[in-house]
Amino acid sequence: MKKELDTVFSIQKIVIGIDSEYVVKAMSEYVFKWKKNNWHTTKGKEVTNRDLLEVLDVLIEGMVEDGLEVLFWLVPREDNRDADSLAKEACMTSA
Repeated sequence: MKKELDTVFSIQKIVIGIDSEYVVKAMSEYVFKWKKNNWHTTKGKEVTNRDLLEVLDVLIEGMVEDGLEVLFWLVPREDNRDADSLAKEACMTSA
């Protein structure tokens, strides 16, 4: 992916802003231990939303392999309302 982006931009870092504290902590803290534990928590339970987090992890690993630094940034929910609205509108328009 980075090679395609490099034809237009010189990108070295991607910051993903999201209003979900769970996703931010999952992908920046917990994921490393979960993978060692076969996607189970320290209490032995299967990770919530494992299927989605595994897909996200694979995508991020691909970006890291391409030399990108991927960071997660927790955005306050009230600051993310406009982005949510625009994303939903874009999905409706492209469908």
